[in-house]
Amino acid sequence: MHHIYLENDDLLICPVDQTALLNYQRLTKDIFQLLSDHKTLQFLPEKRLFSLAEAEHWLGTTLMNMYCGRNQTHLILSKQTERLLGIIDLIPPRVAQEYYQLPEYPYFLEFYLNKSACGQLLMSNLLPQVVELLKARGIEQIAAVVNRKNLAACKVLSRSGFLNKCYFDCQQDMYLVSA
Repeated sequence: MHHIYLENDDLLICPVDQTALLNYQRLTKDIFQLLSDHKTLQFLPEKRLFSLAEAEHWLGTTLMNMYCGRNQTHLILSKQTERLLGIIDLIPPRVAQEYYQLPEYPYFLEFYLNKSACGQLLMSNLLPQVVELLKARGIEQIAAVVNRKNLAACKVLSRSGFLNKCYFDCQQDMYLVSA
């Protein structure tokens, strides 16, 4: 599978693996904070967590998915504070086939940002690097499904080379970038 590992002066993007679990309690709390925040999940309320126990379960499932070759979840961490700023999830075509009926299946990318990281151009700076890294590893198409009302995410995708490819459902469009 295609793990993302990027680092700059301020940030680290790394997969959820046994190393990320060294700080399990703090990571569980950070995940709960991120995935229970109304602003973060304004357009994805179905992803909301309601307890620390759910965050622990989410983390365990995420780790198992990584080892089984399913979703590859990556953490966006502040190097200064070691706090979780966001999550990037890479979904391979065979997993996407379980959920969507499409003519073709690219890799799908999902991202979530902590409210403290919003408005700082974090994803506008990181996403092009992530896309280039994945292209260099042979991934020819990457898609993202975005709620039409999520103007910030639409802008980030457009600035990162994604094109609004098609209507996905009554609320979302599918954006696509190709090698």
